[in-house]
Formats: sequence, C-alpha cells, structure tokens
Amino acid sequence: MLSISQTSRGFFCIEWISTEKGPKIINSEYLNFNLSFKDEDDLSNLLESFKSKSKSKSLSIVLNSDQLLISKIEVLKSEIKNKEIIDWHENNVLGNQFCKDHLNYYFPIFSDESYHYMSIYLSKKVKNNILKSSKNLGYDLRYLSVDIFSAAIGAKQIYFNQIKNEYIIWKICKGNKHKIVLYDLNKIKAYAELHKKNNKYEQRLFIGNKIYEELLVNCVNEILINKSNFHRFSNIYVYQTKQARNDLDRIIDMNFKNIKILSFNKLFDIYDDLDLLKYMPFVENGITFKGLDV
Repeated sequence: MLSISQTSRGFFCIEWISTEKGPKIINSEYLNFNLSFKDEDDLSNLLESFKSKSKSKSLSIVLNSDQLLISKIEVLKSEIKNKEIIDWHENNVLGNQFCKDHLNYYFPIFSDESYHYMSIYLSKKVKNNILKSSKNLGYDLRYLSVDIFSAAIGAKQIYFNQIKNEYIIWKICKGNKHKIVLYDLNKIKAYAELHKKNNKYEQRLFIGNKIYEELLVNCVNEILINKSNFHRFSNIYVYQTKQARNDLDRIIDMNFKNIKILSFNKLFDIYDDLDLLKYMPFVENGITFKGLDV
C-alpha cells in the first residue's frame, strides 16, 4: 500500500508490503511540494514525482489539519436531541453556503460528564479532487485521514503492549504551537491546541471536560517550561514533522520514562535503529496500518 501524508513542509510517502512478520515499509520518500489538493491535478503531479517500488494500487492520504477547520459543539446526552442541535448549528451558525462547500463531521468526546462533539469541516472540493484523481490514476483510496489522528492510530498499533488505557499523542508544531489528543484506548477524551504566551503555554482551542484542559496545559508547561516530569500520564508519545527540533531535543534530553518519541523505525525494511528521529516525519501515515499486527 502507498500512503501519503501532507505536512506544513511537504509530503512524506511510504510504501509497505505484508510479510510473515507483519507489515514492512519498503520505500519512503519526502516530496517538497506545496499542494493543497484544491486542484484536480495535484495528486497526479505528486505521484509523478514519487518513485514507486510496489505494484499495489491501494492508497491512503493523510491531510494536514491546518487546511481543515476544527471546533466543538456542546451537546446533550441524547442522540435525537443532538441531531436537532447539529441541524440548528448548521442552519443558523454555519449557514447554507458553508455547508454546500464543506463536509461536516462530528465525533463524540468521551470526557465523563462533559458532552461535546468535535467538529471537523473538510472542503468538498478537496475531497472530491482526491477521490476523482485516485480513481483516474487507478488507485483504491482506502483511507482519508487527518495528521495527528492518523498518527494516534499508528501509535496504538505499534505500542499495543504498552497502551492499556489512557495515552497522549503530542505534536510539536511550528510557531510555538502544540496539538495534543488524549485517548482512552480508542476513545478521544480531549483535544487541545496550545500556544506560548509570556513564557507559558495557554490553550487556544480545547474540546472536552474542563478537568482535562487544566491537566493538558499543566502537562506541557511542567515539561517545557519547568523542565520537570508530569506523572499524571504514563504514556506520552511525542513527534513532529517540522525541521527545527528545539522543544523535541529538550524533551529527549530530560529522558523521562513516561515520554516516548513516536517512531515507526521497526517497520522499515532497512533502517538505522540508532537514529530514533530519522523516520519520525513519516508517522502521520499511521492509519495505513489500522487493524494490522505490527
């Protein structure tokens, strides 16, 4: 299968095959393209530059969340009433034109007594271009996902022996921005986007119970500002796709046992197992391994 992840600095592509020992990545390539899939030819132009080593026509594409809209809706503990709330929200807040131009997805957040949906809005033009181009190029599009959530699926597959309940996926982004998802196995408990202001991190967007908002903000501040461990979470998986590694290097130097660098190194057919960071930018292709024993 071919998997392509879109990032702020280009595209990270992998090809993998099934073996007796599980999936093995046989090809990886970074493509320095600034494409958004808003043009019908974007996928075709991308694949023309990719040097494939496989005959597989299965495809997964992972989008950069910066080209999507993510927000929240407060709901009730009732599916019937929640549908009414969503209908009202789309008619009176988003508006007809927005809904004509976007696909609206709603995902429940499992945060005890807090009832929220995470709302993700994807341009219909982008999705239709991907679907049409994939079909025209002879590919079967298996997955269309979003960066940090795809990485989380990969982490669950790779670290299944370690993850028993709660775990955090932490993406270090450009411009002192951090994205964090708190999971309880397969359920999302909270989502946060944090920015640095006056030498501390504050949330710009939070979805979930207020208790977890405080915990996640404190977690980042304790580690990056106070340079101290945060023991509330026993499994924190950190990664980035950007080049500058200031925050990541600080985290690595602290060597806290509950913080791991998210890595798919063991899946590569040939790799330098001493270089933990070499293949890190490829981890957002994680959804391509969904349901597999790795």
